[in-house]
Amino acid sequence: MNYSEAEALGINFKNLKSEEKIGISGKSLQSYSCEVKLNFKTEEGRLLEEEMEVRVFIPNSKEELKEIIQIPTILGTDFLREKRYKLFCDLANEVAFLEV
Repeated sequence: MNYSEAEALGINFKNLKSEEKIGISGKSLQSYSCEVKLNFKTEEGRLLEEEMEVRVFIPNSKEELKEIIQIPTILGTDFLREKRYKLFCDLANEVAFLEV
C-alpha cells in the first residue's frame, strides 16, 4: 500500500510493525505492516469483509514520497492469490470488480 492510501484509510502509523526493506524501482524502502479489514460490496448489495496484512512504505524525504506515491494500490497479486479472487478490469470504462 502506498503512503497516500494509508493516510486516506486513517491507518495509525504509530501502530505499524517494522518489516524488512524491499527493493522497488532501484531503491531500498523500509516497509511496515499492519492488519486491516476491507469491506467489499457484492452485486446483491451485501458487505463482504476481508482481513489482510498490508505493507506500508513511509517516506523519509519529499523525493522518496514522490516515488512511493507511484507504488501500485492495495490489491496486490498476493491478496488475490490468497483469497482466490479473480480480478476483472476495464480501464477504458473505469470498471473493475472481483469474482469470488
